[in-house]
Amino acid sequence: MGRSKRKDEVSYDEFVSVAFDLEALKRLLIDKGVFSEEEFHAQTKKMLAEAEHEDGDRTIESLLKDAKRSEPARLIKAARKELSRKLERRDRRGAAGVYAKLGGLHIDSGEYEQAQACYEQALVLYRRLRESGNAAAMLASMASVELCREQYARAERYAKEGITIFKRLGQQEAVAGALHQLAMIAEGREDLSGAAKLYEECLATWRRLQNDDGVLAALRPLADLAAGARETIRARQMYREALGLSRKLGDEDMAADILKQLGKLK
Repeated sequence: MGRSKRKDEVSYDEFVSVAFDLEALKRLLIDKGVFSEEEFHAQTKKMLAEAEHEDGDRTIESLLKDAKRSEPARLIKAARKELSRKLERRDRRGAAGVYAKLGGLHIDSGEYEQAQACYEQALVLYRRLRESGNAAAMLASMASVELCREQYARAERYAKEGITIFKRLGQQEAVAGALHQLAMIAEGREDLSGAAKLYEECLATWRRLQNDDGVLAALRPLADLAAGARETIRARQMYREALGLSRKLGDEDMAADILKQLGKLK
């Protein structure tokens, strides 16, 4: 007679059905040639066998964390292969797109230097192709990397260069995103009045575009800045508007956090 299944055990089928949408992940890895279907199933079963061998010391949650940590590395490897093919074919546009994708994957892995190198390569190619919009997008990505590294001068330079191009092209959503970046840079430098002005400009742009997600993204830091400056009435008004939008958009976590901030106002 086989041993009875403990209540907290997860079968292979159950694991596949719930693990961060593993079916979608499986299809992605197989389509990209990282794994064959047989290799994917073998790897997943191996992970579960390791968990059982360790007598329950590792939970399914820890396995998922391990998988998430290893996943960017696998995708980077696949993207590097794709990049080699694009470069061999002298497909500059395709190579630029892969460089941009690689930049995002390196950011997911916390590898900011490698991410920046990829974005710089993509920028060079897009400039040679005279694709201004894509070049500006790379500048925005480079600004984000420098913001993460707290290199505010470089972040500001890239963001300002990008926003100039976005304005010339009339890409208002991208302009709003760049304004938000500049506000975050100012906030990082502890220039709170400068940050507030930039968030206000960003907010006005999103309102003109009737973009609720953008309005919420700008309102929240503005409310926080007002609360920090003890502008209680203004902070309360913005928090309440943000609360209504977060509920409208179905963002319950944001709504709960805003309610908590409202409760702190005196």
